[in-house]
Parts: sequence; structure tokens; C-alpha cells
Amino acid sequence: NINHPNACVSPWHAQAFFPYGSVPDSTDAEEAWRVLLRECDQRTVLFTGGPLSNVAEAIRRGGSGFKTGCWLGQGGFAGDNVVPP
Repeated sequence: NINHPNACVSPWHAQAFFPYGSVPDSTDAEEAWRVLLRECDQRTVLFTGGPLSNVAEAIRRGGSGFKTGCWLGQGGFAGDNVVPP
């Protein structure tokens, strides 16, 4: 949902990529499942680090048309600044 009311960039990423100001608002986006269907093929290494809802949607909509060469699924991420240094 591109019009989601909450901040969708973590404070760490906001500081890393926009150190001199706030993250600019934008509605210039494409649904992720569409990008996956269009861009992934047998040469793609798809690395995921969260819920697989967009991958599931690409599979649901694209069926056998959705391809990747390799899938690497990262597990166990709990969020920014959860484990103290």
C-alpha cells in the first residue's frame, strides 16, 4: 500500500541514506510482485530477509512464469537495535 500512513524507512536507513534531511515522500513506486515477475529469471539469485508475501503474490499471479535460479532465505531478523551491542 503506497499510501501507508506510517514511516516505512527504519531510522538507521534514514540516517544512512538521508543524513542531511528527512526521507522525501514519494508515490512513485511499483508493486513488488510485478517487479519480481518482470525481472527474475533462471540467472537470478533472490535473497529474501522478511515475510515472503511479495514472492507468494508473484507465484500466485505468475504461476510457472515466475522463475529464479536460486533463493536464499535469511531468517531470524528481529528488527533494528533489538540486540544490544
